[in-house]
Amino acid sequence: MNGVRRAQIPYQIGIHCSYMAAWTYFHNLDPFIIHFTGNFGLRWYSMAYIMGFLSAYYLICWLIHKKITPLSKKDVTDLIVWVAFGVILGGRLGYALFYDQELLTKFDSAFPYWEFLKIYHGGLASHGGIIGLIVAAALFARKRGFSTWHCLDLCALGGIGVFFGRIANFINGELFGRVIEGKTLLAVQFPQEMLLWVSRKKIEYLQDLDKAVSVLKSGTSADTWRNWIYQFESTGEYRRQIYSHIYSLMQACEDGNREVIQALKEVISYRHPSQIYQAILEGLLPFLVAWFLFVQNRSNQKKYLKPGIIGGVWALSYGVMRVLGEQFRMPDAHLGFQALGLTRGQWLSVFMLVCIAGYFFLVFKTQKTKK
Repeated sequence: MNGVRRAQIPYQIGIHCSYMAAWTYFHNLDPFIIHFTGNFGLRWYSMAYIMGFLSAYYLICWLIHKKITPLSKKDVTDLIVWVAFGVILGGRLGYALFYDQELLTKFDSAFPYWEFLKIYHGGLASHGGIIGLIVAAALFARKRGFSTWHCLDLCALGGIGVFFGRIANFINGELFGRVIEGKTLLAVQFPQEMLLWVSRKKIEYLQDLDKAVSVLKSGTSADTWRNWIYQFESTGEYRRQIYSHIYSLMQACEDGNREVIQALKEVISYRHPSQIYQAILEGLLPFLVAWFLFVQNRSNQKKYLKPGIIGGVWALSYGVMRVLGEQFRMPDAHLGFQALGLTRGQWLSVFMLVCIAGYFFLVFKTQKTKK
């Protein structure tokens, strides 16, 4: 293992000195599948949504073939379109309300002018997306004359999109895990962590980047970098230069610059790949539970599950797994840990579980057991 240079501090920004991992990995993945220029290109995050909606379409079409749903293929296409708009709009609005209210009031001179519309900057909340999904599915069912409960059951199969989304989070190097304590199978160093050092004014951490900056070949010497850090608080110009160089360091990692990567390996923390954990816990496992219930419901000819049960079980599984999975994830930088040491996402999941209890009450009270 490489040596480490600093002890753990609050909010787990720095390297912890007592970790043990079977494998380590320095994150240098490119968030673009195809990159044309600037922010324009096909991103893995966009592909994750596409894969989620396509997977849901083909899975529901299989249910049509097995005569498990009364929807036609055209109905499924329309349902996916409705739900896609609901998830994206609800996810963005949920992020603005739950995590960053400034998105609703911030405007600038760059197209599309309103920060709320700049989804390519990131910011879609899963809980908001679930609310948007429910509203969209309910409106679709009402318009087409289908059971809302049944449509929500079908939407549970779209939960596989959570799996693809978390994998995309890992590729983007976002929503990374907490500093590792003790033993683990895999430890990952995320250079995106450097942005935390600037936002939280961790001068001593930024100073350690002098070697990486000097091998960046940007014309900035280690002495100049240390001078910028020393005057970090004096003017915004130095902070802009620091941010610019950190983004250049991250880009150099994506480009495979070995000298920069080797220099950063000495100072970047070893963290849990929480995105991978959450992809399995929140995405794959709830989806498998929902799929198993659909298959079992088909094979049990004597007694079918009430419409709405499968969707509710998926939501219940997601909520529980989200609470567990976020035990390994760093909280949002501007929010930190909240009451009882939980994250905002965990508290939203707890509230979601309470709502699910009411959901099941309505399902059992209003629905008769039927195919």
